[in-house]
Amino acid sequence: MKSFKIIFAALAAMMLSGCGILSSGLATEPDPSAQELVAAALEKGELKFEVEYIIPSRGASRTSFDGYFLSIEDGKVNSNLPFFGVSHTAQIYGVDPSGIDFDDYPINIDTLRSRPEKGRYIWHFVAKSGRSDVDVTLTFFTNGSASLACNPTNRSAMNYRGRLVP
Repeated sequence: MKSFKIIFAALAAMMLSGCGILSSGLATEPDPSAQELVAAALEKGELKFEVEYIIPSRGASRTSFDGYFLSIEDGKVNSNLPFFGVSHTAQIYGVDPSGIDFDDYPINIDTLRSRPEKGRYIWHFVAKSGRSDVDVTLTFFTNGSASLACNPTNRSAMNYRGRLVP
């Protein structure tokens, strides 16, 4: 029984040190540059989101190093986002192989669900990508991290995680 406790303690110590909890602590200080990006986004209504993780509605998530993005500037949205999913309607004129791409599409941003007191901001809008309307929800935090949920009308939903970038 004593050897079980020693082995358990050794495994727990290895797991905690491997996760970086012992060396870095549980709480981290907010990044001042990230706070400046969030403040600028709120003031101007403009931002750029860079994808780090791609999370399809089915299948495994993927890490992205390919420069996928969504940017909002001058009331218009641009994006280059991948799509790994299923089409829910027949493509009459052939397959639409593209991702979720917005090309200077004008939008109206709804911010009603934002919680500034908690450091969470939610922007919601609808944009057109190809022949599909896409319901987009962008959630970002004062530390610069962000998540993006895209729900096209005729394809399966996609989620992305990443950061706000200058």
